[in-house]
Amino acid sequence: MEMCNRTGVRKYKKSAFPRLRWTPELHEHFIEAVEHLGGKHKATPKGIVQMMGVSGLQMSHVKSHLQMYRNMKKRATINLVVPMKLHEEETQDAVVWSLTR
Repeated sequence: MEMCNRTGVRKYKKSAFPRLRWTPELHEHFIEAVEHLGGKHKATPKGIVQMMGVSGLQMSHVKSHLQMYRNMKKRATINLVVPMKLHEEETQDAVVWSLTR
């Protein structure tokens, strides 16, 4: 890791590959490949790249997109805790609703 002498902050290293814009169509193709390969935890970037067969798609593009896809799926469920009694008296009773997108 190369550091700047004055600030102690590491230097920015630009990627060798250009940034890829994931269109809705390309993302759908990605999801189809992931599901065909056994789901988000079994699918590998190499397998996804081979299955998609898209010109110019690099493994580095798929690695970061797969990581984001795995993390987003984890956050798809939102838990809401709502008190059963809505007055000043404190209570331990509550209802938990899970909302899934």
